[in-house]
Amino acid sequence: MKHVIPALALVAVPLLSHEPVAAQQQAQPTPIVSATYFYCDAGRADRASEIVRTVLAPITQKHMDAGQISAWGLLAHNTGGKWRRAIYYIGTDRAAVAAARDSIVSEAATSHAKEAAEFNSICPSHDDYIWTRAAGSQPAGQLATARPRASLSTYQVCHEATEGIYDEVMTSLYAPIYDRQVKAGRISSWTVLSHFIGGKYRRLLVMDGSDFESILAARDSIIADTQAKYPAIGAAVSEACDGHTDYLWDIEMSRP
Repeated sequence: MKHVIPALALVAVPLLSHEPVAAQQQAQPTPIVSATYFYCDAGRADRASEIVRTVLAPITQKHMDAGQISAWGLLAHNTGGKWRRAIYYIGTDRAAVAAARDSIVSEAATSHAKEAAEFNSICPSHDDYIWTRAAGSQPAGQLATARPRASLSTYQVCHEATEGIYDEVMTSLYAPIYDRQVKAGRISSWTVLSHFIGGKYRRLLVMDGSDFESILAARDSIIADTQAKYPAIGAAVSEACDGHTDYLWDIEMSRP
């Protein structure tokens, strides 16, 4: 930690003229993302996806129609860590999202007990996270309402005392660099999510695109540009968030 204070001093100067991230988001309600990351039998994970499509999807649609959630989706592991599937629900009212999630699980367990038990046998354990949106290329109200086929998620391990630097730098300095990749068509969107409840990951950077190679090419370009333009600030960000895990996800379902 002895290098953190000098590094932060380098960051502070260019950021003083920018509003805090929270102030920039006041125009629209902040989206809440409730995500469950499943550890599954890889050989039977496709069956788990089928159960989500045939059982959970119709149940979830009722909660979308009721306005409790604005978007939801199913992700399938392509490359990365031990999570094999992920289901997420998005809304602007935390209580409504939580109630919808609990109701979906309860209805699936009672009305489709056989399929629910089979899903649990395929994916017997999971990690839960609740995220809030910190920054991104999409308006807050459009978060995850239109997603393509592929996604890169970088789950960041950060120090709570200094993790706000990540949000400030992404919003104030790096955003135009990421936006150029959207305009170039390599990625369709990027989003930074902030930890509210969950495990060790404190920030989540999501980049969606039509295919993994395009997303990875965008990532390579972004790394080169940020390192060339902001080398000292990049070092400070790396000290604030000094560990991460990358996942390439196939977006199997995305609604609406």
